[in-house]
This record gives sequence, structure tokens and C-alpha cells, in this order.
Amino acid sequence: MISRRIRLGSIGLVICSLLGPGCRDKEGKNQLRVFMADSLSRPFNVLARAFEQSNPNVELVQIPSGSVLAARKLTDGKDQADVLAVADYLVIDKLLRPKHADWYICFATNEIGIVHTDASEGVAELIPDNWFQILSRKGVKVAAANPFHDPCGYWTELCWQLADLYYSADKGGGTIVETMTAKCGEPDSRRSDSQQLLQLVESAGGIDYAFVYRSQALQHNLPFLRLPPQINLSDVNYVDFYRQAEIELPGKTEDSTFKKKGEAIIFAITIPKEAKYPDLAARYIKFLLSATGRELLTAEYLTLADEPWTYDLEKVPTSLRTNITARDRSLTTTTARGDFNG
Repeated sequence: MISRRIRLGSIGLVICSLLGPGCRDKEGKNQLRVFMADSLSRPFNVLARAFEQSNPNVELVQIPSGSVLAARKLTDGKDQADVLAVADYLVIDKLLRPKHADWYICFATNEIGIVHTDASEGVAELIPDNWFQILSRKGVKVAAANPFHDPCGYWTELCWQLADLYYSADKGGGTIVETMTAKCGEPDSRRSDSQQLLQLVESAGGIDYAFVYRSQALQHNLPFLRLPPQINLSDVNYVDFYRQAEIELPGKTEDSTFKKKGEAIIFAITIPKEAKYPDLAARYIKFLLSATGRELLTAEYLTLADEPWTYDLEKVPTSLRTNITARDRSLTTTTARGDFNG
């Protein structure tokens, strides 16, 4: 089972470190290493089962984590991946380009909202116009992901900033970042990925509310409060409004940073330059972009691009170019993003 392989991934990492990157298992199968955003775990598990069935000589070793942490594994030179899928294309742009990757394909989007249970404190009163008032109450437990490890964390921070602009002052606008930070703790003290937050919500006596992606809530069959499109970072029509929010994040080196402005959430995938099996990785991505792959991912509640696209078509492997559309970096964010279903 794929899920079992993921749980035993640490053992596999030790074995592969001894045998060298891209090792083969005892049955002689090529082990394709896929680093992925933790929010992609469930849909990529389904995709992996189907890919292995049609490629019996391949075993997928899938390693989920926060997207930033996944990229750091490559830049630190301590690990190797054949495929990298992240919850923000900018992770590749800012942390991996050009040494470790110089292209990516944008294939899906998502939205930030609030997951809870039917027993969460104050849930009977919860609506899109008062969520920040309910969550700020004494005794209500709230969590968010670490923005320095996981894009879900910085999408959440940007969402709070936009909420301060969107809601009127008499309702609490202007203080949402402050109150949510007090509830969730300082950014670097939070959980490393959003998947961990879902487990806390699901556990008896856990937290009441967490900021996660809508796809994750649907995959776990948990109630999810959808926030207005002006603040949930899902709608390309509001990119100009999103850009009023900004967060400073760690850069390529220990003492460097870069500014991340708000924009529509875009998931992206690439083949790192250190890939052991780049041709096999391209075959995997082609399957992901195929009609079958899209059907499997959609069934797991990912919102896919009508046409997957890239800024760097000339650098994308030839076998993948017929599956994607080229876009121009000089265009505005709104016109360059393309259309998404859902």
C-alpha cells in the first residue's frame, strides 16, 4: 500500500542513502522519489497507485512535507528527488532557480479557509462575517501552519492581512492579524505543515479551528468555512486586492529574505536537476496531466487548471510540451494565471 510506504519512508531513506540516490528495491524496480506538499498527499497517493499499475517496473517513494522544507532538502544537498510538487510556484522560483530547477508547470489552485468539527466551540454562530470574532474568544483553540516551512502558513498570514482590509473597523477589521497571531502563536513556533493541523482538529480534545486548504477539509470530510473570495486567495479576479498583503520569508541563504505578495494560490510541479530518473519523472508528470490523472486528482478535490501552463516552455522536457500552455512573464498576474475550474 502506498500509505504504508509513506509511513515507512524514513526507513527507505536510510536504505537509499546507503545504496545511493535513485536506488532499486529488492524486486529490481526503479524507485521514483516524489517530494510533495503535504496537502497533496492524498491525491498523489491515488495517482501513485494508478501509475504503478500501468508501470509495474516502478515504485513510487513519496515524501510529503511543507513545500519550503521540501525545497530546502534539495538546496542543502542532503537529499534527492526525481519530482517536486509544491503548493506555491514561487518556492521553485525563489529557492531553487536556477541551480536546482529552471522550469515548472502550474497545474492546480486552492483556497484558504477554516476547518472545524460540529463540536468546535462557538461553531453554531460561525459565519463568514464573524469568524474572527468567534475564533478570538477566550478558550477557543486555533492553529495555523508555520509560514517559514509551509506555504499554507504564509497563505494564512496573507489571508489575515486581507481580512483586516476587507472587514470594517467596527467589526474588528484592522486587528485580525494581531488577534490570530495571539491565538496561533508566533509563526516559527507553529506546526510545520497543514496536514498536522487536520489531525489536531480530528483528535478528541484537540483544537477547535485550523486554517487549511479547502481540498484537505473535503478529503477528511470535515466541515469547512469558506471565506469571501476577496481574502481566500483563490480567485484571479482579485489579484490586485491580494497584492496589498505582503510577508517576508527566508531566501536562498541563511541571512537572505524575499517579499511574498498576495496572489492566487497556484500549485506547481517540476523535475529537479539532480533527478536520478528524469525521463521516468517526465512520464509520471505526463500521467498526472493526462485525462486519467486529472480525473483522479479532481476526485480528490483539487481544483485543476483548464490548461496547465508554464513560463518556461523551452526548458520543459519535450515529452511534456504538448500537455501545457506557454505564458509570458511580462503579462500581469491576472492575465497570466489562466482559468481554473471550480
